[in-house]
Amino acid sequence: MKSKLFLQLVISVMLVLAGMAATAQQAHLQKGDEFYNRLAYSEAIPEYEKVLEKYPDLTAVKIKLADCYRMTGASEKAERWYGQIAESADAKPVYTFYYVQALMNNKKYEKAKAVLTEYQKNNPDDKRAVFAMKSIENMPVYFKDTASYKTAKPNINSENGDFCPVVFDRGVVFASSRETQAMGQKKHEWTGQPFLNLFYAEKRGSVFASPVPFATNVQIRYNDGPVCFNKKGNEIYITRNNIERSKALTRKSEAVRLKIIHAIKQDDKWKETETFKYNDDNYSCVHPALNEDGTLLFFSSDMPGGYGGMDLYVCEKDSGGWGKPKNLGEKINTGGNDLFPYLHEDGTFVFASNSRDGLGGLDIYWCRMKNNVFTTEPVNIGAPVNSSEDDFGVIFDNTSKTGYYSSNRESKNANDDIYTFKKMLKLKGLVVEKKSEKPIPGATVVLKNKSGADIQSVSKEDGSFEFQIECGIDYAVEATKDGWSTDNYTFSTVNYFPVEDLFATLRLEKVAPKKIYQLIVKVIDKETRQPINTAAIGLDETDKTLGYTDAKGIWKQQLLPNTNLHMIITKAGYQAKVIYMSNEGQTSEKDYEFIVELRRGNDIGPFDKWYKIVYFDFDKSNIRNPDAAKTMMEVVEFLKAHPEARLLMNSYCDARGTAQYNMKLSRRRAEGATQFLVDHGIDRKMVEKMEWGGESMLINKCADGRLCSEEDHQLNRRTEIRVIRVERGVTMKQ
Repeated sequence: MKSKLFLQLVISVMLVLAGMAATAQQAHLQKGDEFYNRLAYSEAIPEYEKVLEKYPDLTAVKIKLADCYRMTGASEKAERWYGQIAESADAKPVYTFYYVQALMNNKKYEKAKAVLTEYQKNNPDDKRAVFAMKSIENMPVYFKDTASYKTAKPNINSENGDFCPVVFDRGVVFASSRETQAMGQKKHEWTGQPFLNLFYAEKRGSVFASPVPFATNVQIRYNDGPVCFNKKGNEIYITRNNIERSKALTRKSEAVRLKIIHAIKQDDKWKETETFKYNDDNYSCVHPALNEDGTLLFFSSDMPGGYGGMDLYVCEKDSGGWGKPKNLGEKINTGGNDLFPYLHEDGTFVFASNSRDGLGGLDIYWCRMKNNVFTTEPVNIGAPVNSSEDDFGVIFDNTSKTGYYSSNRESKNANDDIYTFKKMLKLKGLVVEKKSEKPIPGATVVLKNKSGADIQSVSKEDGSFEFQIECGIDYAVEATKDGWSTDNYTFSTVNYFPVEDLFATLRLEKVAPKKIYQLIVKVIDKETRQPINTAAIGLDETDKTLGYTDAKGIWKQQLLPNTNLHMIITKAGYQAKVIYMSNEGQTSEKDYEFIVELRRGNDIGPFDKWYKIVYFDFDKSNIRNPDAAKTMMEVVEFLKAHPEARLLMNSYCDARGTAQYNMKLSRRRAEGATQFLVDHGIDRKMVEKMEWGGESMLINKCADGRLCSEEDHQLNRRTEIRVIRVERGVTMKQ
């Protein structure tokens, strides 16, 4: 009897204990649900874990725990629980998709592909699955441009979350959950970290000064950030918790939504003006971004009527303020979350999404926008900017040519960090035939910029060429090839968002072979009129011999445009002669021919190439300063050093004035040059001969009736001085 009573007592105690345990587990479940409904995921996790320790087969609890890990960025734990859920018979398809996403976050792409293949068989209309499969198949594509990027972590990150910097003043403003007494120490239930506040860090060279709280008078203690500014920097839009007077505003659920508020800068202080008129207690409006002129406001929201979780919207400013939000459409939005919009001034639209093709988690995408219309499909920016974790919040600073983005790749949780990137751009192109588009190999391609640092390349067999280029520069590229026309292309990387290389096609067409025009000098004996063989053609300025005449007395070379040459013609036993050739400004293309008459003379030894030219002012015969006087003093010094030399003075005029008058003027010029030598101690007998020709020996086109510049006329007003004989009775000096 006693043993029976004892057994009943034991059973009663066990039932009481079991009831107490069940009650405890029920309390953990209830508490976990309360946290879950308030989006306090970090607080809900330990409660659900305690329930599953006792009752490991509760699928509904597993789902909520997996959601908590997914929402806090703990992809490895999310993978474990979604994997178990996906195997249960009553699991909804969405949890299998979350399992695929977690596998991709953890770089388990082969396993993700196997699960996804089966998933697509049962859910053929799910576009997210199409994007996910494309992600796995395109992995090599995402990594092909890795070497073109340089990424780094600036010195503004803390141990907590830091993300979404925007360029402001001389630095950046960003959101951070770092510990600070300045803004209070309340913690966010979602992440378990302090609430977000705004901080400003001034950039000093390649580093930042220590971040300080930004605009504290318009911040609250419950999440501020991310933000955007207008171009002038005197308006700000802030993402904030939906809280007024320290009280959370909610309606249909206990979740605290997010809203956008506006503030302006007055007298160097920020003043809050209004909340965005499309905020609502039932949904969130977050991540504001303005276009260049402040007429468009982009943001993300889970308002009714979207394609999935968070969609991207735009409002256009009119006379009444911001117009009604317009969904950016299925070209941009997906069935998942599409967030963090940014429109660069060159029309590049950038955003983050977790339901497109990518490496896992939130990835960054870009497309082109023109006249408020998206002209291209979104493209994944690829590694190393994107990773298998969450990557988002891109902007680009045109001044420093630096991009910024945010990622939790290192912590694999909600602890985001700020990163920088710089992309090494390339200009890629083709040289092709204009009509057929066939490649042209061997074309010379030149890249030019304003600094004049030209870079040259040659097109390959397939017509391709490539140059390294930089942001912030205006460029031109030109292609040329003998027998072909020329084509060029101008482009600019000023204010360019560097996500893709630039491309140019240069089109050439065949042209008729261009005639090569010649400079021809024919040298003849003045008395016999016979050609002179092996007469030397030299340059006065460099004493360089260009060549020698042939048996017909002819020397020639290619005639280049805009050429000016002083040439001296010499031959042993003949007096040297100087000729001047100029085709500068000549529009008609033709051969340029001289007939040079050499007069027989004495052997003048080492002086056969010595000569001087003195120029005169219009209608003057005096030796002018400083150029003519300097040249004449060089003649004086020459004669003092070489008393054996005997000179010839040849003087001429330009074509203005009568021929008779010019003949007399040219005589006075020869006499004036001779008198200058006498006045400086030279024996008059050393000038053995004077000749003058008036306007009979013009060396350019400036004859009567031709319009010429003063510089052209000047070349004809001259006296040529040469050695014509050596006096053998005088000791010759070397």
